[in-house]
Amino acid sequence: MVKFLLLAFALSVSCAHHKIPEISPSEVDGKWRTLYIGADNTEKVIQGGPLRAYFRHMECSDECQTLTITFNTKEEGKCQTHTVVGRKDEDGQYKTGFSGNNDFHVVEKADGIIIFHNVNVDSSGKKTNVILVADDSKIMNISHIAFSVKSES
Repeated sequence: MVKFLLLAFALSVSCAHHKIPEISPSEVDGKWRTLYIGADNTEKVIQGGPLRAYFRHMECSDECQTLTITFNTKEEGKCQTHTVVGRKDEDGQYKTGFSGNNDFHVVEKADGIIIFHNVNVDSSGKKTNVILVADDSKIMNISHIAFSVKSES
């Protein structure tokens, strides 16, 4: 239930927010881990799904005009490591290719937490909206995320 509420909250923030938050290397560079992931097409993010990403590392360069993300997926029961490079366009969206075309942006950031919204279009043209919550690998409390994000809205 908590995951559903967090996803619903993140989607509402994503839709309500028109200005995409800027990120800086000091906020991004380093180890990260996926806390929660949800999608409107759940088959893409279930265990073994192509968009079930387990973040490991993020780094931005050129004043965060490029964002490099290293993550793991589980394919046929085996862990696979991937690195993608998102390049920011004039609308503030990062574009990259992985399991189709992806346009993603930061929805919210607060105290070592980043919430991403990704729109994936696979090779068959199917569109999937994904919300991913990641933290910078420090111990945190889920209620702290909700409070921080809500208080900054």
